[in-house]
Amino acid sequence: MIRNRLRHAGALLAVVAGTSLTGCIKIDQNTQVMPDGSGKVTMRVGMKTAMAQMAESGEDGGPPVPTESEDLERDWEGFVAFTEPVKTEEGEWTYYDVSGYFTDINKVKIYDTDDETGERKLQTAFKMRQEGEGWVLDVENPTLAEMGEDLPEDDGDTTPEMKEMMKGMMEAMLAGLEIRFSYTLPGQVSAVQGLWGKDGNTADVKITVSDLFETEKMKKLSAAESRSATCGESNITEETMAAWKSEFADAKDKWAARKAEDAAENGDEGGSDDDGM
Repeated sequence: MIRNRLRHAGALLAVVAGTSLTGCIKIDQNTQVMPDGSGKVTMRVGMKTAMAQMAESGEDGGPPVPTESEDLERDWEGFVAFTEPVKTEEGEWTYYDVSGYFTDINKVKIYDTDDETGERKLQTAFKMRQEGEGWVLDVENPTLAEMGEDLPEDDGDTTPEMKEMMKGMMEAMLAGLEIRFSYTLPGQVSAVQGLWGKDGNTADVKITVSDLFETEKMKKLSAAESRSATCGESNITEETMAAWKSEFADAKDKWAARKAEDAAENGDEGGSDDDGM
C-alpha cells in the first residue's frame, strides 16, 4: 500500500520544457463519462525507475499521483470513491495508477496544492450539457493552456544544422516522454475543439517529444479559446451500464473500507459520506 504525499501529474507538465529530468515521464489521464453524468478519471504516471526512486526518497518527493485519502478528497473535488493507488515496475519504468469515481461530471475539479504555501491551482474541470440526442463536454485544462507559453522563439540566427543538433540533444534527454489527456463520451465523437484527435467515443491530446519541437503547433494548442468534444446519441448498452453500476458500487464499498482503516489508524471514528448512485 502506497502511503506518501500528494503529487498531481499536471504539476509535472509545467516544467517539461524547462528540464530534461521531467522528460522521463509518461502521463495518461482518461476521463470517462456515462449517459447519466457519472464516470471516472483514471490516471497513470510512468517514470524511469531510477528517477522514481529518487523522487520517493527525497525530502520533498513522493509518488506523482495522489495517495493519501485526505489529499485525494482535498484536491479531487466531486469524487465519491477512489481506488487504492498501485505501483508497478515494467522494465526500466515504474508506473503509478489511481482512479476516482464521480456521480456528476459537472462537479469534478482536480487541483494541485503547493504543500509549502497551501496555494491551490486548478488542473482539470468539466461542464457537460445535452445537445439534441448527444452531448457536449467542455474541458478546462490550464496545463494544456500553459504548454506553449515557455517554448523558445526562433530568433532567426540559428542555423538549420544547429537546430538539428539541439533537437537531437533534447530528444535524447526527453526520451520516452508521452503526455495524453483523453475524454471518453457516451456516444461516438463527431467533433472536437482545442483537442487533436478523435476515435470512436474518445477525444484526446497526445504530446510526444517531437511535438515539443513544433512550436506553432504547441502554441496553437495553448491558445485554443475552448476545448470540447461533441458526441452523438449514447451507444452504451444496458449490459455495459449494468456492469458500470456494479463497478461503481464496488469502488464505493472499497473506498469506505479504506477510509475506515485510515480512521482506525489515526484513532478517529470511521465513516464516509454517501453521494451514491
